[in-house]
Amino acid sequence: MPGSIRSSRTGALAGVAFFFPVLWRGFGYKSHPRRSLQIHADFNKHPRPPLGAFVHRRVNVFVYLNDDWNEAWGGDLELWNRQMTSCDARIAPLLGRLVVFSTTDFSYHGHADPLLTPLHRSRRSIAQYYYSTMPQREEDRIKVKTHSTLYQTRLCESCRTPVCHGQPH
Repeated sequence: MPGSIRSSRTGALAGVAFFFPVLWRGFGYKSHPRRSLQIHADFNKHPRPPLGAFVHRRVNVFVYLNDDWNEAWGGDLELWNRQMTSCDARIAPLLGRLVVFSTTDFSYHGHADPLLTPLHRSRRSIAQYYYSTMPQREEDRIKVKTHSTLYQTRLCESCRTPVCHGQPH
């Protein structure tokens, strides 16, 4: 089945071994001028999958649709470490750029700085979310607790540098 082959390849890109891959959601997103998306880790289980049981969110896939994007507008996807002390990667939302990453309880990401686009421009993307019947690790099968989105507060005002020099609160 082509969908399963694609899902397996997507999982391999993110370092995830799927036991039963499911593409459950795909959305178009549009961020408007002066808006942001707080740094967060996504919810970890979906309660009503097509199989009738919980499935675990495992991989996020983003494709950006922004032609002629100006770096000064911001909107970079920030990927943070588990302790929220370092922005490990900043990825500009350029046309055709593909981002694939494993979804865990600490895969913090977002674009926390408000967009500085002209009023007629927005930051556009397509997102796909892949699920598995198995959690991230075998030992998590018993102890994984369902949670909604885990929003985080950056310890620094802006993270255009690779290391956040903020202090924990």
